[in-house]
Amino acid sequence: MSLRLRALVLAASCAALVAPAPPDCSASDAALQQLQWRVCSSLVGQGVAWCPFPANVTAQEDWPNQAVYLNELLSALAAPATCLGTPTARAVVAWLNTSQASPAVSGAFMNTWTVFQAQYYDMPRAPGERIEAPDTLGRKCWAFAYLAQTWAAGAAALASALAAAGLSAGAYADAADAAIPQTMELCEQVMANCFLNSTYTPARNGSCPTDIFVFRYLGFERENILRNNVVKYPFF
Repeated sequence: MSLRLRALVLAASCAALVAPAPPDCSASDAALQQLQWRVCSSLVGQGVAWCPFPANVTAQEDWPNQAVYLNELLSALAAPATCLGTPTARAVVAWLNTSQASPAVSGAFMNTWTVFQAQYYDMPRAPGERIEAPDTLGRKCWAFAYLAQTWAAGAAALASALAAAGLSAGAYADAADAAIPQTMELCEQVMANCFLNSTYTPARNGSCPTDIFVFRYLGFERENILRNNVVKYPFF
């Protein structure tokens, strides 16, 4: 081997020694995948093409938990330690912006938020539809308020983290921005209407203090206590 060739080999070896190793994103990808699978397991059964998950992944299927699972995924995407340049991360963001951002996709998160859960506040309820008690509606409104307050606190950090990786959750963000005032207003209206299965009549003006007590303290605040009082009661 010539001296020149030896020098080139030595230089390449030294460069390999001092060059920073690429980050190991396997743990980050695995964590994001588990969070996505948990959201899917809470929303739909197995076999749904836009939300696949392994049979060993289980989750609570009630609305407060579904809201928490989705927010935990968003928080993970915004976390500095998360690798956003991987195919897994990019697929999760694309999934948020497509099926999960669409109210028209039955069972998807935005459909669950703005269609399935919102219909429990129809005044009056459709004939034959289940009528929820004030405490159950209070628990559902806890989830609406949780989504509103966590989104207000974390949306900017999420957008910044994604932008740094050349990504955006714009479609999901637009859907969330529209869903929050829509569903928060439902909580105000159902209290004003005194939880009656009749046409919304603002003149009732919440003249049912016992039912509103049940809504707040046996519904909303009960859910809040179970979750370390993370949400401020926003209704009046």
